[in-house]
Amino acid sequence: MALSTRITIVILIAIMALIVVFSATEGWNFVTKTEFCEMCHGIEYEKYITPGDSLDFLHNEHGITCTQCHEETGSLGTVLFKKEIGKMLIYDVTGLDAPPAPEEVVTLENKLRCLKCHEDYISRTSRRLINPHEDVTDCNSCHKGHERGMSEQTCGECHVKPVASLNLEGGKHSKKGCAFCHPQHGYKPKCTDCHGVYHPSGFEDCSQCHINAHAPRDIEFSSLVSENECAKCHSPVIETTFETKPTRHAELDCTLCHPVHGDWLDCTSCHKGHDETMTQQDCKQCHLQGHIPTQVDYPADTPSTLCAGCHEENARHLIEKVTGHTNKNCAYCHPQHGHIPSCTTCHGSKHGMSSGCTTCHQSAHNLGFPEVK
Repeated sequence: MALSTRITIVILIAIMALIVVFSATEGWNFVTKTEFCEMCHGIEYEKYITPGDSLDFLHNEHGITCTQCHEETGSLGTVLFKKEIGKMLIYDVTGLDAPPAPEEVVTLENKLRCLKCHEDYISRTSRRLINPHEDVTDCNSCHKGHERGMSEQTCGECHVKPVASLNLEGGKHSKKGCAFCHPQHGYKPKCTDCHGVYHPSGFEDCSQCHINAHAPRDIEFSSLVSENECAKCHSPVIETTFETKPTRHAELDCTLCHPVHGDWLDCTSCHKGHDETMTQQDCKQCHLQGHIPTQVDYPADTPSTLCAGCHEENARHLIEKVTGHTNKNCAYCHPQHGHIPSCTTCHGSKHGMSSGCTTCHQSAHNLGFPEVK
């Protein structure tokens, strides 16, 4: 074989060897490219390239690739990562299931990988009132994989009551994730950041009424709320009522009877009922307006037992002295509290008399004759 032919063959073999080495090297390096990860992890890759509230895009903005998070430190970490990728491809091609890594190894690796870039995680949060990184054992306990922030389930592991309140009584707040109001752990926004000055007359300290932001509609007033502040929304009707028809209620703070907005205490919380069986509904049957408790109105079917609580003697006479009046409700003759009708309204000029019925009949509740002395 001619020398030139041998040289040509050697050159071709060298070129082919270089191509194989180059191809192998490129393939070896390609498995660490983010584009390679896209082949199987399309959802994560879409987050990685799409602006949004995810850790993927946040890392993309800082030029961090998938490999930089998922491989261990140093050159050896890169080699081991490529080896794991190769094993994964073999399992994938053969259709076999790769054995799961022990949980404690995964936990340790996740934390070490985060610390490659976030070594200062303690110092950056040490001055906060609430430091989320005290005694932390695993970054993944709060930072769930590719999701930015934390899930409500994660928050609920420590903040049980706030999350429960949010789910049960949160109103529109329950439709927002915890991270919407708390983008950083321990951060508490102002209500006015989203709602502005919502109420008229310049209410700016929302926490005086909305004590629990996780249940904003369950309004329990603080001791700092005065009747003047209530009057800003509930004026002039209530205020005018207290001025024109004053009672002892006008001297009380609004929050004494209304500790919760839109609700009120039962009358029996402060006042003894007319009898032991009285309920709040019984009180409201006659005392229709709590701001004017002395104004008593009642329907015609009001039970006489409620009247008997105050008018005991009259009620006893009606029962003991059985007459035509006994079977009538008190409201039949007294449609308005304090109103005393004339006997002639029902009986006309009985006995030819148009007045002076009590000359013979002691009272309407006791129709007997008075004792002759």
